[in-house]
Amino acid sequence: MMPQTERAFPKLDALEAAARGRGRLSVAVAYPCSADSLAAALSAREDGMIEPVLVGPRQRIEACASILKVSLEGLRFVEAEDDPIISSRTAVALVGAGEASALMKGSQHTDELLGSVVSRDANMRTSRRMSHVFWFDLPAYHKPLMVTDAVVNITPSLKDKVDILANAIRFAQAIGLAAPKIALLSAIETVSPDHVSSMDAAALSKMAERGQISGAVHLHGARGMRRYCIRCARADHSHKPFGLAARSHRILRAGAAQPALTQSGDKTETARS
Repeated sequence: MMPQTERAFPKLDALEAAARGRGRLSVAVAYPCSADSLAAALSAREDGMIEPVLVGPRQRIEACASILKVSLEGLRFVEAEDDPIISSRTAVALVGAGEASALMKGSQHTDELLGSVVSRDANMRTSRRMSHVFWFDLPAYHKPLMVTDAVVNITPSLKDKVDILANAIRFAQAIGLAAPKIALLSAIETVSPDHVSSMDAAALSKMAERGQISGAVHLHGARGMRRYCIRCARADHSHKPFGLAARSHRILRAGAAQPALTQSGDKTETARS
């Protein structure tokens, strides 16, 4: 039997180190009423990254702590009804009032939390549409990879995609990647009126050429996932895990149903969280 070896995640380690270097972030943890959700918050605290504010029914949260056999002494509680939506609203209100700097999901459904975040009364809305970014550290590949948006926006319009793109670029810059490269994915690589995603990708590329979208080194689209990966591997003249070559940096979702694989800039040292 082959011995099991622990795989290193250097890019994730660097990101965590950067977060610890900025001190503990005050985080409102909304409805941590399962052992897993509470354990995640306590683990981040133990790692020196956050100072959690536990929002929800104290009795249930303490019951989860008993299951984990951990103490909650010294942690701030904000009592809320044993209801995931009400607890989510309470946590969002704390962030909106400046009593916490970030929001963390507990054991409620994602839509129960996000419904509270996007409420007009929450003081959390901005001029841009909200979007989500997955961030990956693949040990066999030398750069972090990101996916956007594969969670929040199901059928984004062209205007929505401009916001998604701006959010992704800002996120990359916030973690120390000053000029990411971006590829816009579609089911096809040619521009066709029959494929809205290809039309939107072409429009976004042209907007970037004209300086209407800034912050990225390159922005290309439309790109088909399979062909794009093969092309990148050939351009690099070497075999790369998942077919991604060194020259592709981020891939942004362009289509309504096409998930996207993204990758950040040339440097692997992430500076800030």
